[in-house]
Amino acid sequence: MPKRCGNLFDRVIDPANMAEAYRKTCLGKRDTFSFLEFKEYAELNLTRLREQIADGCYIQSPFREFWVFEPKPRLITALTFADRVAQHALMNVPIS
Repeated sequence: MPKRCGNLFDRVIDPANMAEAYRKTCLGKRDTFSFLEFKEYAELNLTRLREQIADGCYIQSPFREFWVFEPKPRLITALTFADRVAQHALMNVPIS
């Protein structure tokens, strides 16, 4: 039987956790268009994302697909910036 942990949801949507998730997502992404677009209204975007997760209406966006040809052709699938923030928010919460 799996171990049950209480209050994980509240810790995921905690504003401090969302801010830390945003900080971690920014690492290495500061030159991308999606970062700059999200950063323009970062507080509003984080609040909206937090409310969507809390209300249960958050839906992950489709993956962005592109090809990389070095050193060999590969199809890359990437999440949008907001989806990466949500992913980091989930991963930040330790299960104890």
